[in-house]
Amino acid sequence: MRRLPGLALPLLALCCAPARAPAPAPAPAPASALGPDSAPAPEVALAPAIDRACVRRESAPLLALTRADSPRARTLAVAALGRVGDAPAIARLIELLADPSLRAPAAAALGIAAALGVELGGAEAAVLAAWPAADASQQTSIAVALGRLGTVASTPVLAAALTSADPPLAEAAALALGVLGRRGVAWDPTAQPAAIALAERHSPTAQPNSIPQPTASAQPDLAYAAAYALAHAAPVDPREPADQALLRLAAAADPETRALALVGLTRRKAPAARAHAAFAAALTDPSPWVQVAAVRGLMALADDDAISTTLAWTRTRLDVLADPARAAAAHPVLEALERLATTPVPPGPRPRWRPLMRAAQIEVEALLARASAPARPLLARASCQLAANVARSPQWIPPLRCASDRDIGPERDVLEAGVLAAGFGGELRLPRLKAFFASADPRVRAAAVTAAGALWPEPTLTAEVEAMWRSALVDPEGAVVGATADAIAALFSKTPGATLSPQLLADLVERSRRELLGEVELYTGLTAALAATGRREGLFTCRAGLRLPSPTARKAARDCVTKLAADPGPQTPASPPAWPRHDPGQIRRKQVHWRLTTDHGVLEIDLDPAVAPWHVAALVALTQAGFYDGLLFHRVVPGFVVQGGDPQGTGWGGPGFTLPSEPSDAPFTRGAVGIADAGKDSGGSQFFLMHTRAPHLEGRYTRVGALRRGFEVLDALQVGDRILRAEVTLH
Repeated sequence: MRRLPGLALPLLALCCAPARAPAPAPAPAPASALGPDSAPAPEVALAPAIDRACVRRESAPLLALTRADSPRARTLAVAALGRVGDAPAIARLIELLADPSLRAPAAAALGIAAALGVELGGAEAAVLAAWPAADASQQTSIAVALGRLGTVASTPVLAAALTSADPPLAEAAALALGVLGRRGVAWDPTAQPAAIALAERHSPTAQPNSIPQPTASAQPDLAYAAAYALAHAAPVDPREPADQALLRLAAAADPETRALALVGLTRRKAPAARAHAAFAAALTDPSPWVQVAAVRGLMALADDDAISTTLAWTRTRLDVLADPARAAAAHPVLEALERLATTPVPPGPRPRWRPLMRAAQIEVEALLARASAPARPLLARASCQLAANVARSPQWIPPLRCASDRDIGPERDVLEAGVLAAGFGGELRLPRLKAFFASADPRVRAAAVTAAGALWPEPTLTAEVEAMWRSALVDPEGAVVGATADAIAALFSKTPGATLSPQLLADLVERSRRELLGEVELYTGLTAALAATGRREGLFTCRAGLRLPSPTARKAARDCVTKLAADPGPQTPASPPAWPRHDPGQIRRKQVHWRLTTDHGVLEIDLDPAVAPWHVAALVALTQAGFYDGLLFHRVVPGFVVQGGDPQGTGWGGPGFTLPSEPSDAPFTRGAVGIADAGKDSGGSQFFLMHTRAPHLEGRYTRVGALRRGFEVLDALQVGDRILRAEVTLH
């Protein structure tokens, strides 16, 4: 994918966001750089002007710059307006769609504003009105924006663009349709036939009654885009031609396209016989990510044949768990074991796959008994997952017995909590969860409070569950508090008529109040729980968040107030956000290399201060302070991302400050590095690396760089692997 016009300019990403730690603000830009009738502003004047306007979320100076004589100043200001995203900014961007020189940047900025959660009013109609006068390059930018801000009204235009003779435009339109689908936007009836036709033009041709074999496409990017569109069409249209197109794309030369095609067959609930054959064939694919998609597809079928096929294949691959040199190949095996542990057992007579499960457990335990030290963690995890599978029986009596508790650590207790939550364990469920809640590990405590929600409907246990949740709401670890908030919200979504005791409700309100100026992610989760209760006791706390500096917290507060009373409308912060802690001035023109030495080898990463200066400055400062040394990778989603950078190792921790949102249209392709966040302006130290491309992340998350060397290390990383040392060099 091409970047949109101007996105590679060094100062484009200067637009920043609030951070909690204040620092002295730089001097304001000279007035001459801000006036609408000023002479072309030199770069030295533009930098502080745009810096200050973005950090303080002030659109007025940027609005003035959009009328400057300098094309560079106008382009930079337009991009910055999309990140500020207030009402005057959006209105001006809509106006600029009529300016041929700024039409594409204005559309791109509106798309990024939408991805960040800004309400755009009539922007979609204005963007669609600009389409006929745009050339192919501008339409490419507009198509990307429509994927982020559009509704069903945008899909006929995008469908027509799929037939364009300009490949980048057709590709952008197909990806935009896929992004719309992921957002839950229905397609116009013309869109799916157009997407199927695009897929057919760039798919391998199958012989009758055979499964297609991998074949190169003359336009692999278009094959991928067609697969992405059809895989994420929403709502899913059951027409058979789309299934046939996805079956052909499952034989594309590009493994990411093959995996996407399997995702599409899974989501579309293709006929079981046809889908089963495709998934089973893909289990022998050379790409681990295609194998992962095949496993997910089979387990989504959830019938005896699919589960038996998955388990039989898994048994033939257990040996990869014992070989650290084949760590990437372990992902689909572990995915299969995890899915087997969480897929509901089909009703009916004793399934034929259950004896296979016990046999696999015996085989893993035998491998573990003779394994080398580096191989033991994965085998121990597999042993525990299989034990959790076998435990899903009315005859099971806790505790969960794994082959090696020494090598599995807290994961054994987390897995047992999942079995208890599924309803197994009889009268011992509550005592076991109480024991887990007393654990020193916050991951185990969080699993206990989540699983306790399954005990709520039993009247004799409700008071015990409430007591656990009340204690959890004052837990010092954010992971435990967040899990409690999520469990309360889930209770009300699944249990009509549920109520909380006055004491638990008061504790929930109090913890929400404490997080008003605390962790943004915790505040959003707690206010969501308050909204789910439907009780007006939480209204005051939610209203108090309507004017917080964080836009993510303000949105959560507004959602809560809307649910409990009435929509208060968009809100502005009571005070400007603080200046970010780390000044990017020293690194903007540097080449920044980030070297992460992990348990599996070295990741060599090129960071990009031109596109994300505030994030890169923070990564440099944290690395130089030794922050990342010893941290683990706490989240791995095979075929998607590897995530680390949390000092707590739970996914809820951070560095004590937030980072500015600096999204761009730089693609999140394989090896891209981004910053994890819980909404606009809430990023911190957590980062992720992409296994494969994810177009829906583009324009929403901040991309800070890309992996230059160490892709085999990236593929090998598993949950629990560590960053042994992080280093940064500037040139």
